[in-house]
Amino acid sequence: SESVDLERLIDEAVKTRRPVRLNNGINSAVLIGEDDWRAIQETLFLQAIPGFVSSVKEAMLSRFAAQSNEQKEREVA
Repeated sequence: SESVDLERLIDEAVKTRRPVRLNNGINSAVLIGEDDWRAIQETLFLQAIPGFVSSVKEAMLSRFAAQSNEQKEREVA
């Protein structure tokens, strides 16, 4: 039945964490799990904040540089 097929598709989308493409010959849609949808919404929200992405990148580069320097100091000691 159609309800069993829909349940199976929902389970597949949630378990595999991959989008399930649906097509009825006229229209198409994409089914994703709720957790994935919330993650997409959060990402879009954060990316919409001016300067947010660049500040995260800068922080990551600073952290990487600090860790690299600490490792070099340990190797010298």
